[in-house]
Amino acid sequence: MGAISLVVSKALLAFCNFLLLYFALIILVLIGECAIYATAFWAWPQCLGLGLIPDELGKSCRKSYGIAGEEQFTAAIDLAQTLFNCCGVQSANEYDTSFWRLQSLGPSLAVPLTCCRLENEKSHNAYLDPHPINTTLCQTLEKDLQQGFRHLPGCSQHLEQWYKEQYIIFLAVGLLVVLIEFAVLLCTVLACAKLYGSAKNTKDIKSKMEHEMTTMPKSSVGTASTSNFQRSPLSYSNNVYTLTNSFRQNYKLVDKA
Repeated sequence: MGAISLVVSKALLAFCNFLLLYFALIILVLIGECAIYATAFWAWPQCLGLGLIPDELGKSCRKSYGIAGEEQFTAAIDLAQTLFNCCGVQSANEYDTSFWRLQSLGPSLAVPLTCCRLENEKSHNAYLDPHPINTTLCQTLEKDLQQGFRHLPGCSQHLEQWYKEQYIIFLAVGLLVVLIEFAVLLCTVLACAKLYGSAKNTKDIKSKMEHEMTTMPKSSVGTASTSNFQRSPLSYSNNVYTLTNSFRQNYKLVDKA
């Protein structure tokens, strides 16, 4: 019994050590997630190469759109213009003073093709290979003729709304992960507490039994043990075994004596 208790105690000790390690890892994960969320809150726009301040974003567009080495930024602007049906950050006039147009890095266009209404606008790769409905009317400088062939509003409001939606989704997912981890941690704590309580109750019962055994009087124990092996008080006399004459006569027994 003592050996079994020792084994159980060692197993519980190892399990508790494992739980402590698990708690430490969960706490580190939670701290890391909080650090990631704080960093993302501060650096999210910079991670995309964009600033949500319209003036700063407009400067980035004029400086980086269509420039070699800024292909990702250019693709992001084209994607936004195709997805939100907009042109430029605040207006299409920003392309008039952009490096893309001043240095003649592109074809003789007033605005990028993604500012035009596209035939393949529902295609997932429309921003990479745009096909305007009417390139001539889209690129014309007369605003009256641009109607229906060019996107006129800027993209800043659409980008801000998109940013807020993505940020809310990011925070919601992070909060859900934290809640799940906290629920798992709480369940583990409750299970450990229950296991500890069960082990303590078992130990208390065992201690109580051992105490009762040690405090029991030895005389009563001896009396109880010997009484089980005590002979029956029935006395065996010679009269029990004496055979009567009638019994002898009936069975024709002859007394050898």
